[in-house]
Amino acid sequence: MKMIVDHSGFDVECLPPAPVLDALLLESLQALAAAGQPEAACRLAGRACAALRNGDSRQWRKFNALLHRLSPMVADDKFDRDRELQVF
Repeated sequence: MKMIVDHSGFDVECLPPAPVLDALLLESLQALAAAGQPEAACRLAGRACAALRNGDSRQWRKFNALLHRLSPMVADDKFDRDRELQVF
């Protein structure tokens, strides 16, 4: 059996299928947001949406839904930071 290695050095025949990787990325982005980094999670979810837009529409919808769930967290966080900077 011939091993196929990509530019990263991984045996691509042993890599998990895309839906498994998408599920791992979704879970990771949720954990990132929960750890106090909702803006970073939104940016990465947006990049995933862009990458999947013309490909797998089912996976795109999952990242789009996550992005919409995380967006209020970013807005709330920015509002809180702006309020802290105001001088009364």
